[in-house]
Amino acid sequence: MFKIIAPNEEYTREIAGVHFIDGKAETENETVARWLEGRGFEVIQDEKTDKKPIGKMTVEELEAYAAEIGADISGCSNKEEKKAAIIAFSEQK
Repeated sequence: MFKIIAPNEEYTREIAGVHFIDGKAETENETVARWLEGRGFEVIQDEKTDKKPIGKMTVEELEAYAAEIGADISGCSNKEEKKAAIIAFSEQK
């Protein structure tokens, strides 16, 4: 996800399929985000939303992600339990 900030904070319109309200917008289209950046818009890439969704991760990806965020999944015996434990851990934060 890319957050885009217009040079004018009152900018409220659509450009390149991106809807701005009060100078702010979001898009998942990196090409459009970079195009806007080249025209003076500030582009901020939101790293949290660029991760693969937990529901689409493999067991190995779930284990790596759990280690990255500090979630204990040692008592989980299958993929569904690991997903549930990671989600529960994330909701506690």
